[in-house]
Amino acid sequence: VNQNGHLTFDVPWGHFTPYRFPANKFIDLIAPLWADLDTRERGEIYYNQYTSGSVLQQATQDINQYFPDLHFSANWVFIATWYEVPYYPNSGSGTTVQAVLISGDQYSFVLLNYEMIAQTTGEIQ
Repeated sequence: VNQNGHLTFDVPWGHFTPYRFPANKFIDLIAPLWADLDTRERGEIYYNQYTSGSVLQQATQDINQYFPDLHFSANWVFIATWYEVPYYPNSGSGTTVQAVLISGDQYSFVLLNYEMIAQTTGEIQ
């Protein structure tokens, strides 16, 4: 879970300026909100993985709601949340986004949840 609104799988990646995909053919990347975020003074980044319990039950229900013919059953969930994180240099209101990675026996899904996206003056790709 990287500070600037993206997830990588093999190595941390500090790139804060977004550019068009494919971003880097050597880095697998999921970017719910790729931006120059700044947690030095406020905002938090949380993450957790689950292999049992109510989070798996909720993920199973969510996927089956959207894809009822799959008869999906989640066996792993990873959730990363960027909570009220401001843009660099800690200006303006914070942004809250979440990536939910869900796996079952045959299928995997990514859900992206957006609560509040703060206004930015930065360039958007």
